[in-house]
Amino acid sequence: MVIFFGIIPVTFTCFLQTGSWEGMGIIIPVSIAVGLLAANVLVVNNYRDMEDDAAVGKRTTVVIFGRRFMSLAYLLSGIAAMAVMIPVWTRLPLWALTVPVVYIALHLKVWLRLRQTTGAALNPLLGRTAVNLLVFSLLFISASLFA
Repeated sequence: MVIFFGIIPVTFTCFLQTGSWEGMGIIIPVSIAVGLLAANVLVVNNYRDMEDDAAVGKRTTVVIFGRRFMSLAYLLSGIAAMAVMIPVWTRLPLWALTVPVVYIALHLKVWLRLRQTTGAALNPLLGRTAVNLLVFSLLFISASLFA
């Protein structure tokens, strides 16, 4: 999932816009982070649909590994996304570290609710996970532009 939701679209978009593969030291960590955060949208979707998927024999990650494990995977995916960007954060001004701090705070808030929610009540968390990815992207772009 990370490959198709992060690495491929981010790196090829950068290549198409710049016409070169320069900057891969920044592009690759960012693309992995975006892929991890985008994959979390699928985790929440599968988390919500677990019972229906299991009933029809659909073997999603949540059906296979269970809610507890995938809840932890959701949490760690968001943290890993910020950690994989350490080489990028070190190239930006100190104030840019507010980006991962804000993201982690938003991510933890959704994760805490994810652990206590099932079924259709997860729909707002699905949207919130997507919004968190958008917030991260906009904050990161802003930090990069004003660095």
